[in-house]
Amino acid sequence: MQHRWTFIAVLAVVLVGLGAPAAQATLTMWYPSPSEKDLNQVLEALYGMGNLERIDDSLDELWTNTAGEAWAKARFASQEPTFGYLPNASGGEFSPLLTITGWGTNPTYTPSGTVSFPPEDTGNPFRFALQSDGFLWSSQVSDNDDGEGLSLDHMITFRITDSDLYHDNSSILGNYVLAWEDKPGPLNPSCCDRDFQDMIVEVHGVHPWTPPNPVPQVPEPASLLLLGMGLLSGATVSVRRRFRRRG
Repeated sequence: MQHRWTFIAVLAVVLVGLGAPAAQATLTMWYPSPSEKDLNQVLEALYGMGNLERIDDSLDELWTNTAGEAWAKARFASQEPTFGYLPNASGGEFSPLLTITGWGTNPTYTPSGTVSFPPEDTGNPFRFALQSDGFLWSSQVSDNDDGEGLSLDHMITFRITDSDLYHDNSSILGNYVLAWEDKPGPLNPSCCDRDFQDMIVEVHGVHPWTPPNPVPQVPEPASLLLLGMGLLSGATVSVRRRFRRRG
């Protein structure tokens, strides 16, 4: 009788494991702009949407800069903010890299061209940041103050992975594209559009930082099935042996 209950318990664990949903990506929502180009239109013109990989927003808060050749350049702007970084994982003063002086695709900005930033300045890890209209937004959500106790995501990230007939990205494969929202608060048509195309920056020589000791991931359903089959097989053999002894 004891082995029968063991068999049932193992079967229940396997079924629960198979029914558990796989871990879902954390993706911040962006919305169409009411009077400007939408984010997807801007990215399609610059790189081709099919050539971009969206990065999970839980992974783009902290960044590492260890290559010694990191640079940034503005690719689009509908406002005139200043892009830079906050050193290390917390605290520190905002360090500006470039300031927008004109709108549209490949806008004018100062200083012009590709602006470099060495790892000895940023620290490792560090945070990207945007300063606009008296607000300072960080790639790390907990740094942001959107009022009423809210801390919202103000930067979404894409990685350039391919080229196509209309977009030759061969020289910038692996670079990251940072799309920023410069207004505080959740979506509100009267003030906060959450369109994430206020400034788009391309960065090279950096990548999202991962902790030294990542948390072990939950096994995939297929792995749980194989594990469960092994446990069930062992329990069945045990029951058979028990019955043979009784016989």
